[in-house]
Amino acid sequence: MHSVTNNHDNTLFIHWTFHPNGLQRKDIRDVYNATLKQDLEYDKMTVAIARPCNVRDLLSCTPLITPPDLNVQDAINKLQNVL
Repeated sequence: MHSVTNNHDNTLFIHWTFHPNGLQRKDIRDVYNATLKQDLEYDKMTVAIARPCNVRDLLSCTPLITPPDLNVQDAINKLQNVL
């Protein structure tokens, strides 16, 4: 997935999925600096590299299920009182 988003502090975020033979962060930054930087009104540019999904993600995707008799906030409060 390749997308471009804008944050409130005028930073351009480029989200890129890592591939060992694909473009690297430095390559993306060099292309941005050489072609788009002067035409876009961003103060900063950040390249966010995400790891791709793999077989482990598909096979071991386990949601966390809270038992019905457990209140998470109560457990946090108890731990804070102990400390």
